[in-house]
Amino acid sequence: MARSSFDYVVYPWYGFLAGISQAENSEPGFGQGFGGYGKRFASALADGTIENFMTGAVLPSLLHQAPRFFSVGERKFYALGRVCG
Repeated sequence: MARSSFDYVVYPWYGFLAGISQAENSEPGFGQGFGGYGKRFASALADGTIENFMTGAVLPSLLHQAPRFFSVGERKFYALGRVCG
């Protein structure tokens, strides 16, 4: 999770999201200018990182979910394979 959360390709995406947020002035408390953009970028980065850790590590661990399944179709295929032989 940590590698995918801090991969170099996510930074431009968070920069893009911060730019949209800056243009819309979605959080007026952050202000405008470079300081406001920096706060929006940090907020987007923190939000994305927390989301990745919660959905990819914390919740699957708490709910005892196997990490090898990525979709409902894969789960069904795996279950059918176990039942049919």
